Amino acid sequence: MHAHAQLYRWAREHCVRGLARVDELVHSANTKTEHARAEAVVPAKVLIVDDDEILCEAMELTLGREGLEIAWVGAAQDALDRLRAADFDFDVIITDMTMPVMGGLELCEHVQALRADVPVIMLSGHATVEAAASARRAGVFDYLVKPVNAKVLSVAVEAAIRHRHGI
Repeated sequence: MHAHAQLYRWAREHCVRGLARVDELVHSANTKTEHARAEAVVPAKVLIVDDDEILCEAMELTLGREGLEIAWVGAAQDALDRLRAADFDFDVIITDMTMPVMGGLELCEHVQALRADVPVIMLSGHATVEAAASARRAGVFDYLVKPVNAKVLSVAVEAAIRHRHGI
């Protein structure tokens, strides 16, 4: 009986140690995944184009918490000027569909012509199937409906960054 008790204790200790080791490995893998995700996203720069200053500030706050560097402009022409600049280094452009003078679709067409490697996320307060189809034809990476949930926006931006960098 004494041998069975020793065997039981030995098995229990090794199983507990083994489970602890499994927990360590899982934690290590999760940490590495989180670090890889952070490395893929943190150095990224996002340009927000919207004539709604309050919405721009809200998106800046939301995405800034994700470790992203954010800049925003209130007009598509301003974004186009930045796009044409030699030092343009944004990884993603988020634009409203409807703005005065030049809308998001036209901006997206310019982005496709000048910098097709930069994904564009389109926001629209007037979601229709036709609008989404037009956005896709213009080369939009993702199409989101306003008001945009912060998590949905973050996931879309992360996907666009990964796409841009081939991750």
